Amino acid sequence: MDSPDVPSQATVLDNTLKGNVRAGIFITEESIAVIENNQILDTARDRDNQYGHGVWVADGAQVSLTGNVVAGSQGHGLFIESGRVALKANRITASGRCGIFVGEGAWLAPSSDLEFADNAQSLCGTAATLRAATPPDSSSSLNAEEPLQPVVVKPGESVTLSFIVAQPGRLKAQAVTLTQDASLVLSLFGPGQETPYAQARNSSVLSVTVDVPSETISLGTRWRAVIHNVGPTNALVIPQISVPVRQGSCKDITDEFGILIDHADGAPPFSDVQCAVLYSSLRAMPPEIRRTVTSVTNNPPDEQVAGTYTGMGRINLFGPMLRRTLSFVFIHEMGHAVQDRFVTSTQNARWRELFRRSGRDLDNFVSDYARTNDHEDFAETFATYIDDALGLLQIARERAARGKPILLEKVKFMAELFKQIGPNDSVLTLVYQVRMKTDDERTRLLVRRVLVSFDSDGLPVLPATIEWEEF
Repeated sequence: MDSPDVPSQATVLDNTLKGNVRAGIFITEESIAVIENNQILDTARDRDNQYGHGVWVADGAQVSLTGNVVAGSQGHGLFIESGRVALKANRITASGRCGIFVGEGAWLAPSSDLEFADNAQSLCGTAATLRAATPPDSSSSLNAEEPLQPVVVKPGESVTLSFIVAQPGRLKAQAVTLTQDASLVLSLFGPGQETPYAQARNSSVLSVTVDVPSETISLGTRWRAVIHNVGPTNALVIPQISVPVRQGSCKDITDEFGILIDHADGAPPFSDVQCAVLYSSLRAMPPEIRRTVTSVTNNPPDEQVAGTYTGMGRINLFGPMLRRTLSFVFIHEMGHAVQDRFVTSTQNARWRELFRRSGRDLDNFVSDYARTNDHEDFAETFATYIDDALGLLQIARERAARGKPILLEKVKFMAELFKQIGPNDSVLTLVYQVRMKTDDERTRLLVRRVLVSFDSDGLPVLPATIEWEEF
């Protein structure tokens, strides 16, 4: 369903899905899915040695997984990148990576009767949701961006999750325990506080919600969620945090950036959700990139095209699009504006030569559409770099290792495009990622960026711990 108002819905029952590539089942674009009593077997990685997940949940989907057998996945058995997910009576075996990976954009409902066997690792994920190993002491603290493992909280001990709240609004902390009859206390502390804002105890799902006032932000941005085990046995816990994020409007786009937001005859104005996506995408850009856009106009749906660039910074978007699709299409068209109004003639000549050397080999492009011409190649690569620079860099390196280095050269070009001057005249670059984040009430699109250094080959140096700036 290509509609922001009517999500796709599917029920998948009693099937065998075997030998698929990338994912056995892929659930995306805020879809609603019931997946029951299926066998999802032997899902393989793709030609770039990526993915291979049995079930992949992304982009704010709402999914119930019950009674499934997921076996032999070369990637993760269940890869829950974002969305609301309920798990019951699933068996996950022989995964090449983790039985279940829980991403920081996910929100898990109570989960029960999960069976793991012969996985490389049973449970893993990002530290915004999961914590590695048993804490070495009773107040072990963790950085909310480290790629760590599940929280195992010993009797009488606690674990602390630190995170940043930079905007006033509703903050929610939740801890889901996968240990039967666990007895836990979840406490939420504001900046410098010794007395908790709120507490929850003795439930398979501990949840606390507070409204963060603006005066709290002025006192500081670092908050703590503390999970304390008051029971007699070790408890395996998945902590989850949903922090307030500014949702900009189309008026904000005009007021702050001087960009005209309009709609053509026969088309409605952009909705609040669409405006928030456009605002986040623009606000995350450096001013010199953002200034290439002068107007964004909503048009009636067109079966042939989702967006166009008509010169002089003017972007047209066609028809209703969901958050993730809207983000990619808009940033693609912004890429045309950047090539037209920001990229120098010397840089354009370099890009045309890269396109010429690419030939028709798909390994030299981010997508099939990028092969159309050098302008579409630039816009597709630009949009992919913003959407997931880390994933793009990983794929480009994989192809370069196979003797196909052109895509890696294109990544270098994009990193150079986002060059910034840092402290002491250091030369840095911006790396981007677009992610959906979900809690039990809402789904939001976030554009994230981090400023990093270059290596000697002109590629971004990614730190082991990435502290994203979110928009």
